[in-house]
Parts: sequence; C-alpha cells; structure tokens
Amino acid sequence: MSSLYVIGHLKTNGGAARDKVLAALTTVAEYSQAHEPGVLKFCVALPRADEGDETSVFAIEDAAHKRYADQSALDTHMGSKPVKALVQTFESDSTLFSAPPAIYGLASALRPAASFTRAGINSQADPLLIFANFAYQAGGTARAMPGWEALVGRARADEPGTLSYTVLRDSESEWVRTVEAYVSREFLDGVHVKSEAVAANQRQNGEWRTGEKEVFRLRMLAGYLYKEEEGQRS
Repeated sequence: MSSLYVIGHLKTNGGAARDKVLAALTTVAEYSQAHEPGVLKFCVALPRADEGDETSVFAIEDAAHKRYADQSALDTHMGSKPVKALVQTFESDSTLFSAPPAIYGLASALRPAASFTRAGINSQADPLLIFANFAYQAGGTARAMPGWEALVGRARADEPGTLSYTVLRDSESEWVRTVEAYVSREFLDGVHVKSEAVAANQRQNGEWRTGEKEVFRLRMLAGYLYKEEEGQRS
C-alpha cells in the first residue's frame, strides 16, 4: 500500500514554549498509535544535543494512502480531539513560535520512492534519526531515482544497523527528502556512510544536485516508527 508523508519543522521560542509544543504533539502521537491503524509512523523529535538547536521540534507522519486519500477519512483524522486541541493550542498562543513552520507534504504530495522499516525499530533504544533535503537541477530528481532506489535496497539487504530508510520525492519540486534511522551515530558514520552503496549513489546522481541541502540529526521524544499495516505480516 502506498503512503503519504507529512513532515513538520516547528520553530519554537524554546524553553517552556518548546515544552508546550512537545506536550501537544505527544498527545496526538499517543492517540494515533492507539486509534489510527492507517498512521504507520508518528514521530516527535528534537535535534541532537550536539546540533546546537534548542528551539526546533520535528513531527514526522506516514499515513497509508488508501485509508486517508478520501476527504471523509481525512476529516475524521483532523477532527479527532487531540488534533483539534493541538490546533487550538498553536493558534491561541502567540508566544510559542519564533517563525512560521516548514511543513513538507501539505502543499504538494510527498510519497516514498523507495522505503523500508524493520519491525523491531520501536524497541530500539535511542535510534539516531536523520531528516535530510537535497536540491536537484531541473529534471534531476527523475534521473536520480534509480540511484536512490538501489541505495535503499542495499541498505535493507546488507545493513542490519540501518533500521529504516525512506526516500521521498516531492511531487511539485526538484527536491529529494529522506527519513532515516540507525542504531547509532557510530554505525551511520562507520558503516553506512562508507558503504559502496552510498558511493555508487553519489556517482549516479551527484552531478544533478545543486549543492543545496539540509541534514538534521534527531532524537525521538515520543511516538512510534513502525506499525504493521492491516493485512500485512512481518
């Protein structure tokens, strides 16, 4: 089943404001895990301590497309008590945010081009999460997809320490976005980054990149990274 991602980078005023935003998102994540079988991921995360960012909050949601494609199902999701409370909190308190949020997947669809998540990820203590954005020249994302797909396939087959890897193609722009999870920073730097699969991907599509990119290293605060779809067996 295909899915749709929505990823939010919320820019809070830090301190108590960030805590209030985290509490509201945590309530939604807990509700989603218990009551929304079509939401396969709902992760609330903060930048790692060494990133030097004490104000940002990230929310990553992966919803099964067939379940949330029709308007009535979407209305049910948006009308749930935790989501309405979150919206009310965000709209009523002008002290929470220092800048408008960056929301990926609302103005244009954000669909996985290649993806896997290992079933045991929810039991992993403190996985290293990565959210990254890569800009491409006109037509570059289409040319780059075979390289990204091969990278995901090799990581799934050869890297047990790569817990999840999703390559997202933005339907209205020349950006590729990735959501990744690893057992540790040491595994990322010592195994994945040095792999032949990563080198081959860079050879495959590096010439079509503009050089503009963002990489956020995150730690998970609340939510979940895996839920078995209805009718699916691990």
